[in-house]
Amino acid sequence: MDAKIKADWVAALRSGKYAQCTGQLREEGSPGDYAYCCLGVLCDVVGARWDDDGQAEYEGGSSGGLLPMPVAKKVGLDIHPNCGNHLESDPVVDVNGDTISLSELNDAGHSFAEIADIIEDQL
Repeated sequence: MDAKIKADWVAALRSGKYAQCTGQLREEGSPGDYAYCCLGVLCDVVGARWDDDGQAEYEGGSSGGLLPMPVAKKVGLDIHPNCGNHLESDPVVDVNGDTISLSELNDAGHSFAEIADIIEDQL
């Protein structure tokens, strides 16, 4: 993974700037107030555009729930597609001997700080 983008992503996850959500990359609470999953934070860090439905759009790819493939390729993440059309990716890590995706960690309630530690160690 690109070292600068990884450092920026980990710093953003630890910054306290981002509220955390589950089930999608970005979710709007009150107007203009957004929460993100850990993959949504990465999309924001690399400059993805957001549509009104919370879809991240980046270099011709888009997604609302997982990492758009162009983002995964830009940052140099190993590609682990979660859908048959290979338009999205969900990086996997090892947690206590189990292989688990970052979106699963996020949606299971792991904090951004915990996820940042795992990213720093394993990606």
